[in-house]
Amino acid sequence: MQKLAKQYGLPFVYDRAELGAGASEAVAREARYAFLSRVKEAVGADAIITAHHEDDVLETIIINWLRGTKK
Repeated sequence: MQKLAKQYGLPFVYDRAELGAGASEAVAREARYAFLSRVKEAVGADAIITAHHEDDVLETIIINWLRGTKK
């Protein structure tokens, strides 16, 4: 991913968090959004877009739209 980001002139930021064995989905989500907020500020972005759906249909549609495909 880092190589691909560099190819397109995009920033690449990676971090790893140890939340502990008992961490809930909510704790993980809060950590993710805190990280994304820090990255947003660091790179001067206006917004960050995330996507996840149980069946990932919307995510697939967006990816295909960005690629210019119809399927």
